[in-house]
Amino acid sequence: MGKRIALTDFIEIDGVDFSDGQCRAISSNFEHERVPAGGFNATGTVEELTGQTTREINATFYAKNDANETFQVLNMLFEGKTIFDFTWRKDQNASVGATNPECRGSVKIFQFPQGATFGEVETFDVTFVQAEGDTLTWQYT
Repeated sequence: MGKRIALTDFIEIDGVDFSDGQCRAISSNFEHERVPAGGFNATGTVEELTGQTTREINATFYAKNDANETFQVLNMLFEGKTIFDFTWRKDQNASVGATNPECRGSVKIFQFPQGATFGEVETFDVTFVQAEGDTLTWQYT
């Protein structure tokens, strides 16, 4: 797959389509904990085991306040401590496949920060954290 310019990403949160200009930026952060397991040895190498995995999606949204738009939907999910479905696909005009993976799973929101800067478009950042007992992963089918 060649290089791409992110223009047509698909983002769905709790069944609401946010890929109509409501999301400005999105990224994933999947990380395995590094657990030290080494000791003194002849080569001086460090041994580490793979520990628990953290899976998060970070997104920047425009602060749209109408019904079924960013503020209302995300604030209700945050206030309700709700676990909900999340989907992000790189190209909404193509099927899920080897060249168009889809990240999906159940997530929750721990923080809902708000703010504004005079003379600038109002945006806010949200981190979606994988829910316990589910896996937020990139899928190809």
